[in-house]
Amino acid sequence: MKDWKLMHNAYHAIDKFIVVNKRKPKPWDYDDTEKIMKLISELLKYEKKDEAVLRTIIHTYNGTFNPLASFIGGIVSQEAIKGITKKYTPINQIMYYHSLELAPATPDT
Repeated sequence: MKDWKLMHNAYHAIDKFIVVNKRKPKPWDYDDTEKIMKLISELLKYEKKDEAVLRTIIHTYNGTFNPLASFIGGIVSQEAIKGITKKYTPINQIMYYHSLELAPATPDT
């Protein structure tokens, strides 16, 4: 399955979890992960090989990696300048960027 579809559905399920439970999933909490995996399975049929990616996204949802935050901040500021000056057209779509290789390995991944 395409990475963007997987990430889109993972974030959609996490948003549902937040609405229902009125809180974000706890980092590395296996109970929260299982609840969200159940929500994801209602949204789409994923392959077994994609399960590790989904679990990593859920486990690290609340984490911040400062160099990655700087990278995203640079993109956002560039797009804001484009929008303000109207010289170029800003990005007008959803953008997903993953750096799953930075997440630590776990027994379930």
